[in-house]
Amino acid sequence: MENFNPFPTFRFKAHPVHDGMRTDVFLSLKMAWRSRTSIRKAIEAGRVAIEGRPVKPSTRLRTGDKVTVSPDPRDLPDFDPSSVKVEVVYEDDAIAVFNKPPGIVVHPTGTHLNNTFMHVMVHRYAGMNLPGGEKVLPCLAHRIDRNTSGVLMISKDPRFRPFLQKQFHGKGVSKEYRAIVHGSPAEDFFEADLPIGFDRDSVISIKRAIRRDTGLPSKTLFETIERFGRFALVAAKPVTGRTHQIRVHLAALGHPIIADDMYSESKSLSCGDLVPGSGDEVVISRHALHAFRLEITHPVTLARAAFTAPMPKDMEDVLALLRTVVI
Repeated sequence: MENFNPFPTFRFKAHPVHDGMRTDVFLSLKMAWRSRTSIRKAIEAGRVAIEGRPVKPSTRLRTGDKVTVSPDPRDLPDFDPSSVKVEVVYEDDAIAVFNKPPGIVVHPTGTHLNNTFMHVMVHRYAGMNLPGGEKVLPCLAHRIDRNTSGVLMISKDPRFRPFLQKQFHGKGVSKEYRAIVHGSPAEDFFEADLPIGFDRDSVISIKRAIRRDTGLPSKTLFETIERFGRFALVAAKPVTGRTHQIRVHLAALGHPIIADDMYSESKSLSCGDLVPGSGDEVVISRHALHAFRLEITHPVTLARAAFTAPMPKDMEDVLALLRTVVI
């Protein structure tokens, strides 16, 4: 096992076109996947240096200056590579797509410092080079919740990060999720066009709610795939990308995702909860949401590319049990 920070150190060189440019503006161009605010915080924290000297956001560059951006220092516990298993869906020199299992945090946070998806990526690509000789630097193209399973993409080549980030922040990406919900939607096709904002009535800081006063426009398209009386399997296609959007919208429509500890009444379901008389064994203990399909424009070929991830065992077990009931 080894102790390391899962975020790489970035190094850039100022060319004549950058002469006289502010450091924060320069880094915003070079690190388009990062916000200007996060770049300024890194500079103010002393994690940005020019020729080894700390700088201010307003420090002007000279041609030839070497700029270093160090990762946020953390005292991370030992990392056990065998503790996190991810399945490769697709990989080439530019990108890699994985099927993330439920229960895995995507990147280190204040409460989850170790054994994250990004730890796996750094360990997986340590010492590997791109065809041109540069190091592989894995970077998340997007994120999914800890207890959401499914398709998760990274870029391997820093040159393609801005291209991918622009797609994910705009309308260049198509996503489809699968969810098992309470209730049976009356319609085969339906949608939620409801603004989402922070839930001010909750003590949980990340919880969201429908907020018609201050919420951001949020839209999700749904399709009912299979009905099981008191439950249903639905496909969800988010048009916008708000935090917990699918979970909040389904709850607002009266069809919360099963075992959703934040937006439904229980955090786990037993066999008997799903099919009366089938026992008290817990069959699922996380919200039944799976990132099923992701479609992007490939940064090298510029052709549309789609990736799918098979449903995880816990959701398949739920569906298998529900299908035993004759409706």
